[in-house]
Amino acid sequence: MTDTYYNPADLQKFGDIGKDAPELAKKFFDYYGAVFADRHLQNGKSP
Repeated sequence: MTDTYYNPADLQKFGDIGKDAPELAKKFFDYYGAVFADRHLQNGKSP
């Protein structure tokens, strides 16, 4: 069993995210950035 919820070996592949679908990767990271922007998770506001 691992001590993490992810496979640490997969971190080496992180740069390949979006390689096959860059437009979807951009949308995902735009959303991800908005969700984790300062205070969005703290005050319950949607991006």
